[in-house]
Amino acid sequence: MDCFSLSRLHTYIRRVISVNFPESIWVRAEIFNVVQKSGHYYIELGEKSNTDEIIAQSSAILWKSQAESISQQLQSSLSSILKAGNEIMFKANVDFHVRYGLKLQVLELNKEFTFGLIALNKQKVIQDLKNEGLWQLNKSLQLPKTIQRIALITSETSAAFADFTDQLLQNRFAYKFKLHSFNVAVQGQLSSKNFVKTFQAIEKNSSSYDIVVIIRGGGSKHDLSDFDQYEISKAVSICSLPVITGIGHQTDVSITDHSAFLSLKTPTAVAEFIIQHTTDAEALAIHCMNEINQWAQWQCNRLNQNLQGLSSNIKLQSSQRISNEHRKIYKTQQNYLNAATGVLLSLKEKQHFLQLLFSMNDPVSILGKGYSISTIDGKALHKLNNLAPGQELTTVYQSGILKSKITDVWENEK
Repeated sequence: MDCFSLSRLHTYIRRVISVNFPESIWVRAEIFNVVQKSGHYYIELGEKSNTDEIIAQSSAILWKSQAESISQQLQSSLSSILKAGNEIMFKANVDFHVRYGLKLQVLELNKEFTFGLIALNKQKVIQDLKNEGLWQLNKSLQLPKTIQRIALITSETSAAFADFTDQLLQNRFAYKFKLHSFNVAVQGQLSSKNFVKTFQAIEKNSSSYDIVVIIRGGGSKHDLSDFDQYEISKAVSICSLPVITGIGHQTDVSITDHSAFLSLKTPTAVAEFIIQHTTDAEALAIHCMNEINQWAQWQCNRLNQNLQGLSSNIKLQSSQRISNEHRKIYKTQQNYLNAATGVLLSLKEKQHFLQLLFSMNDPVSILGKGYSISTIDGKALHKLNNLAPGQELTTVYQSGILKSKITDVWENEK
């Protein structure tokens, strides 16, 4: 297949000045701009140098009837292919006019070239993410135990949105979910700028959400190529919340799917996963509650047994303690009784001794033994000191009293 670059084609045409190609040719060019009107596509094409300098530019048109035929052949929406920045290879009829320049009528798109560029772009985006340490970073996160607050990125007018919300909110378990929808065009011309802004808005209020969900309806391989964009894949990778995708597709998986925490085939599959995750969390909670109840019952039984044992021990020890105290009290009483008895006996002995002593020292008894008591001026005479002749002395005998005067005093010789 002989394929002209746009600059080569211009060079060739300038050489021949004016030419009518007997057959259509294959052309490779970058799309600078596309305008769709009444089903027709008006395309501005160009070619750039290695320094991004425009070295060739031309216009092309794809009529509505031909566009429908090409769309059926590629099994893809042309709006996802024919957009600024994409490079295409197409078969076209060439019309050149000296005044109006080169015009191309698009007849066919090269399927292998188109999808080959998609594959090369995917590899480049993946490698860029790996080089920056962002590849599948979101997969390192953990899902919360329960999912209730969901940030949903989708087109609110799409069937995917209706299917997802119906499946999730009308679940058979009557689980309640808080859904915050961010309306983003995810079909056709997907704007990476709007997508990134949406993720930035979610990040600012990340504490209000448990996960992020991205959903859209089914489509062909090329329809989903927007989800291979670097900016979108990076936004998913660096998101601080787990991202789950339900980007409807057949067999191909986008880079956004690879970057997300979890990728599922359809929006309803995402809803079912969230419901099942909630069911598992509920089952785990019930299991834990049963385990706690069983443990608490076991603890109560064990403590009751311990209390019963303690009660028995307390009764036994109390009885023994009371018996011991009774014995101590009885012994103490006996000791006090014995001590009191001893004291009484001792006192009786002392009393008897004192009575005997008193009896022996009774003046009447002393006088009966022949002794006498002498007094001077009523005071008993014990010593001869201070006695003088002439003093009156009274002497008491058992039989009577004798009064006399002292005529002389003699003290015992030592």
